[in-house]
Amino acid sequence: MKYVLLLLLLAAPNLAGSFVTLSTTTFSKANHPNWNVRSFPWLLSPHRPFHHDHVVSLTSSSLPSTASSAGVQKCDACGAEFVSRNALFRHLGASADCCGNIDTLARPTKPCKHHMVFQLGYYHQENHSMVVGSESSSDTRRTATVRQLLEQAFVQVTGHVPYEVTQMSGVQRRHPCLDQDPECHAMADVVSVKWNSHTRHLDGGTIMTATGGGGTCSSWMEHMNSILSSSLKHPSADFRFGSILEILNAEVLPVSQKTPLFHAETSCTQRMYQYVLPLEWLIDGHEISSWWHRRRLDDIASSGHHQPRGRGQTQSSPPPPAVLVRLKQALKQVESQTVDDTSNNNMHSTISETGGSVVRTGPGRFGSLAQKERRCWHNFCSSPLSISNNDDGSISSMRISRGPSQEHVWRAIDRARIVDFVLADNNHDTNADEPDGNDKKDHRDVVAVVVEFRGDGFVTQQVRHMMGSVVAMTNQWLPPTFFQVATQPNVCLPPQNGTPTVPLAPPGRLYLAGARYHFLDLVRNKQLFSSSIVPTTTTTTNTGMVDDPVFAWRSKLQSRILRDRERMKEAESMWWQELKDVTAPHIRTELETIAAAAAAATKAKDQEEKHIEKVDISPIGTCGILLESPPPPLFKTTLSLLRKVVDTSLWPKTSLARSRHLRSPSTNGSVRNKRNPMTSFFSGDFGQSGSFTVVNKDDPSDNTVFPELVQAIFELERQLVNQQPRRMVNATHHDNESFGHGDTTRRMLSTHCAVNCNVAFTPHLDSGEGNGLSMIVSLGDFAGGAFVVEGDDYDIRYKPLEFDGWKQPHWTQPFEGERFSLVWFTPKDRNDDIDIKHDNSNGEKVGERKEDRKANALVRAHGAQVLSYPLLKFRPNSTDALVINEILDSEKGCAYELRSGWNNGIHEFSPQGHACVLDIGAHIGVFARFALGLGCPHVIVYEPESSNIELLRQNVKPLDNVPPTVDVHMAAVAHGTVGMRNLVRARNRNDGTLNTWRHALEDYSQYTDKMTPLPSESQEAVLTRSPVQTVPFFGHALTPNVTFVKLDCEGAEIDILSSPECRNPNSWLNVTHLVFEWSFTKERQVDRFHHVVENLVAAGFQVWYPGQGAWWDTEEHVMWPYHNDLVVFATREVE
Repeated sequence: MKYVLLLLLLAAPNLAGSFVTLSTTTFSKANHPNWNVRSFPWLLSPHRPFHHDHVVSLTSSSLPSTASSAGVQKCDACGAEFVSRNALFRHLGASADCCGNIDTLARPTKPCKHHMVFQLGYYHQENHSMVVGSESSSDTRRTATVRQLLEQAFVQVTGHVPYEVTQMSGVQRRHPCLDQDPECHAMADVVSVKWNSHTRHLDGGTIMTATGGGGTCSSWMEHMNSILSSSLKHPSADFRFGSILEILNAEVLPVSQKTPLFHAETSCTQRMYQYVLPLEWLIDGHEISSWWHRRRLDDIASSGHHQPRGRGQTQSSPPPPAVLVRLKQALKQVESQTVDDTSNNNMHSTISETGGSVVRTGPGRFGSLAQKERRCWHNFCSSPLSISNNDDGSISSMRISRGPSQEHVWRAIDRARIVDFVLADNNHDTNADEPDGNDKKDHRDVVAVVVEFRGDGFVTQQVRHMMGSVVAMTNQWLPPTFFQVATQPNVCLPPQNGTPTVPLAPPGRLYLAGARYHFLDLVRNKQLFSSSIVPTTTTTTNTGMVDDPVFAWRSKLQSRILRDRERMKEAESMWWQELKDVTAPHIRTELETIAAAAAAATKAKDQEEKHIEKVDISPIGTCGILLESPPPPLFKTTLSLLRKVVDTSLWPKTSLARSRHLRSPSTNGSVRNKRNPMTSFFSGDFGQSGSFTVVNKDDPSDNTVFPELVQAIFELERQLVNQQPRRMVNATHHDNESFGHGDTTRRMLSTHCAVNCNVAFTPHLDSGEGNGLSMIVSLGDFAGGAFVVEGDDYDIRYKPLEFDGWKQPHWTQPFEGERFSLVWFTPKDRNDDIDIKHDNSNGEKVGERKEDRKANALVRAHGAQVLSYPLLKFRPNSTDALVINEILDSEKGCAYELRSGWNNGIHEFSPQGHACVLDIGAHIGVFARFALGLGCPHVIVYEPESSNIELLRQNVKPLDNVPPTVDVHMAAVAHGTVGMRNLVRARNRNDGTLNTWRHALEDYSQYTDKMTPLPSESQEAVLTRSPVQTVPFFGHALTPNVTFVKLDCEGAEIDILSSPECRNPNSWLNVTHLVFEWSFTKERQVDRFHHVVENLVAAGFQVWYPGQGAWWDTEEHVMWPYHNDLVVFATREVE
């Protein structure tokens, strides 16, 4: 009896574009007496445990080893060849032996992920420079070399090539200003190594090498240390350890979904540094040695007798000397305060003009550490400049990167304390805090104390700056309130003649003492390298402590520091004398000046408040106190002319681009357009409110509309520059010199001025690029209306303020009354960005667009961050460069990221830290590479266009046989079911630029066929259409392992996010972050966009977008009036 079975031949996953093939096969019951459908389980399983490559070679190209010629199908069970697929299956149906051997064929194995963490100790044996700033240039290379040396030793021992090597002290993912101090040693640096292998861990801690051999952690460490020792016998020119780099400990971390994604650098929640402070730097420091000996004798005498103890001393112990008390008090001033109210985490409080503090707490921490206040340590950072170089090595730009507005200078210091006493001639025992077990008297003098600083991170040389300041405070050369004043964001202590104002302790005495990974410890219920934790209060004769490799390394490290410091005694003595005679007196003078300015500001404010008239506040809300005082004489003429323009109803119309960030004005002077229910214009255009720009021309008569007003506006700027001291947002963050102006004491006059009347701006950045800082001042009688820069409020009523509008988010607080504001600025000269032409191989002039030139620079910089991948490839004279510029630009940030400083309630938004990122509309893979550069281990991408997918695959293919971490799918994503749809290629731009990023499904394409001539010969009148595979977003493209979604599918997002599935929280699975580009160019009704926002809110998302709260976002029935789309950010919490 014969049975007919329809077999679904599912193509192998590695065969792109394959489809289901139907084949009929006749089976004989005689040949298969016990046959049933369960005999072929691989036909039924949706997971396809049986791989088709083991049954049939579909093409000669897919399996060259089993296909003798093109189109020939081969049975892997017996080796017979057949001319067709049907013939092969007829063979399988007739041959019981071949069918029986199917399950015995080798199955492909999925590589296993492995993770190992090493603890390192190293010592820099080189000549230490006492010149501030001379050490910082090689520190990044030094950290990288530690990582490279360990990776090379790992490869030699195991044969495995890691796909990720990270170091706790590195700055691969953090700001360069957080780089470890130059000349810093280490007793517990952490390096994480991850690799893939087809072998699993064996019992007993044995790990398989790539060659099949096994080895324990101890044997690996011993072999790797031998290789490291040999490598350091020939140190590189920019990095020299002498011969001291040693692996102290190693631990294998399990890789599972329950284990948090571990990155040695970014997963670290607390860093510890220790500084060996010689007592000779402290006045009466010898008293500490005498006190320690008396206390030691008392402890020995009382050994064996139980007595109450408190803080490490007996009741009869001698009191500590005054110098030790002052030292501890100074260290206490370094520590961050604990913030009781945790509801204000990561939020800024208002900075008062008299030096009010900003209260912030640290993100990414929990428990008591999460309540530690972060203070602004901008004055304690010795890496002030971020320098960009041209190809020829010349400096192209410099940017100050240590200003108070920079998030990385806000750090929390958890502890600052004395943890150890170091004895002279200390060769093995550096912990002299307790008596030894033999009760022997030790007459060696205490020559140094070890001071430990713990915090969430430290800017470059911050620890040495803090240590130098503590020495000055202990010696009473600086007041006890020095740290309180110097960490205020509105206090600047600039360097004097290249020497930092804040004391900088000498190098060579600092070492990295350890790190904590609290989130990992919480999951594992134990600390990383827990066996190596050495309590400082434990006696050194404890056998476990002596045997511990980290404790032994610390003893050697402190001994080497004391020995090598003898060579630097003269230089350190000169530093101490300069601190006493020059640095400390200069700081005291600066502090007196700051205190006098604060007192004067307080007095002026008190006098001003006497003239303030309090009035009832409108029902809109409490905006403040309405100020109706006469303007200062300097502003009288300009304010009068501004009021004249309003009174004569001549206020100009607001430009379309500028209106995008304006809120709807109050009813004062505003008239709504009643003729068209679909309002598409800023309502201020119909009343006396809005914004326009005037230009400072040589001939005032050229300003034909308001010549007198224009002349008064720029004359006002000139007088403000000449008569008033400069008041800048984060004065240490910007100076004129960094923008090309040579005079750092006087502002250069501007070429443009924005004139605003009764308008409030939503958070935004100014478009384009600027040449120098902008300056703003407000005039009129109003309540509220504070000017906000990066979350900090500033009073600008008749008080000019300079800020960087192109890089610092800024906006206006609500106000009532009459409010004018003037913003002077100078845009960047367009001649600075002209296209460059060079000779090609034929001697012809070939132009290079400025977009391509910038993209090439960004690609090179990005390549240095992602060494496992090739340099990004893109097509010149195409929109590829625009994609690169909007994603990889480190100055302005990625278009799909949010940095701190925006008033959005989301704080920061980034793919960093996500286990899996889904990129819909991947183009050529720029965002996928950006996510990889941030350490995302897995990225899934969808792109339907064939030429883009070709570059995409090249850009995400790793080098050197590193396992791929990007899953590439050639398909479009839309709402609906799986099927085929037409993809419309975007028409090239009018200037002939190849358009590669506006391709869309025909249902959503904004392009139409043209019958009339087009501006460029490269433009197609009849658009190119091609069928593409289309898959649904919910239920197909979105998988459970995805936590971050980037959705940019050229209009298809409209139906995806408008669907009922979007409102269902379960449809989003484990997604916590969603960023999408809403195609207003396809759907101009803002009401439709608001419906999508409501869907996302119903699904549990918090939504923010630029312009939120602007007139177009708050008025009814608005048609989107702008020419570009909108990027929207949404976050939610998933249990």
